[in-house]
Amino acid sequence: MDKFMESPWFLRIVAFLLALLLYTSVNFQQDDTVQDSNGAGNNSETLEVPVNLYYDTDNLVVTGAPETVAVNIQGPRTIVQSAIRLKDFEVYIDLTNAEIGQQEVQIQIRNLSDKLTATIDPTYVTVSVQEKVTREFTVEPEFNADLLEEGFIAGQPTVDPKTVQITGAKDIVEQISYVKATIDTNGTLDNTVTREARVQVLDRFLNKLDVIVEPEIVDVTIPVRPIEKTVPIVIKREGVLPEGITVESMTLSEESTTIRAVSQEILDQINDIEIPVNMAELTGSREITIPLELPEGVLLMEPNEVTLTITLTKEVTFTEIPIEVEGLGENEEIEFVNPETGSINISLIGSPEVINSIEADALQVLIDVSTLEAGEHEVALSFTPPENVDWEISESTVQILIQEPAEG
Repeated sequence: MDKFMESPWFLRIVAFLLALLLYTSVNFQQDDTVQDSNGAGNNSETLEVPVNLYYDTDNLVVTGAPETVAVNIQGPRTIVQSAIRLKDFEVYIDLTNAEIGQQEVQIQIRNLSDKLTATIDPTYVTVSVQEKVTREFTVEPEFNADLLEEGFIAGQPTVDPKTVQITGAKDIVEQISYVKATIDTNGTLDNTVTREARVQVLDRFLNKLDVIVEPEIVDVTIPVRPIEKTVPIVIKREGVLPEGITVESMTLSEESTTIRAVSQEILDQINDIEIPVNMAELTGSREITIPLELPEGVLLMEPNEVTLTITLTKEVTFTEIPIEVEGLGENEEIEFVNPETGSINISLIGSPEVINSIEADALQVLIDVSTLEAGEHEVALSFTPPENVDWEISESTVQILIQEPAEG
């Protein structure tokens, strides 16, 4: 065995095997390199591709064509990837020679490398080719009334411009029943607003129609105002005043108030706001701050309180107030002819506080006879009333008789 391994033939056989192994390895790598550089090895990719339409856009309208289709591309990996990255091919429908009406057409592809194959899904579609018409329609503005803040009401919405031009297939345009612009706003509305709104074109079943609207956006104005009005504030007297008390005046700091109601119906039913005053409890002049009571269905009132100023008077009559005599001589006597009682009645009118403080003993009625001789005379009464009262006496003059005593 050792002799064989040392022989020249053994070395030649080993050298040949090594050379064969090296040759095979190099050629296999070169084949792989060439295969990779040429993009051999199939690859498949599917992507959504927009569909271009070719037709007489000035006079025709096409409906029913898909906006995109699924395209499956197969071929060498690098070429497939390049086509997907560059998107330098086009998917289209050729309707340049199409006739009016429905028809089945093929979706085609072009500008795709001849080393690639493409499968389009769907391959055929049914489209409708119609005469193109343009008509003018009035836009109807609208909004959701639930957006109104409580206590507010909306007037008739307006839109600018009032009309739009609608272009589409003749049979589609003839289906138009509603052209609306609905305002969309965040939150509630408590004042007049103007917002942009997209015009919607609907058939009688409220299905949206595929047409072109010019302009597509319009301005919608919603006039919003509070449900309010100004009403008078009225004093409502209740009960009976205490005896002898009369009301000289009752005045309010505010003659009217503005109310806001939840609905126009409730607002229309309110003609004034009443302030009840219990007359039986009034014993003197005063100022009272009175909160205004909200009627049912009224949200707010401004002002919501008033000051009521009450001025009262009390009348009292003091009877049989004796007439005092001044200036009567020592030897003279006086007799009251009229009034025989030598007294009068005095009526005082003033605030209850003042009247209640007056005592009959404080009232003094005088006649001055110092310059009168004996005989019958009519003499004016002198009365000094208390402060801050009006007064009236039952007699302004009296008839008296002055007598000198008879000599004994």
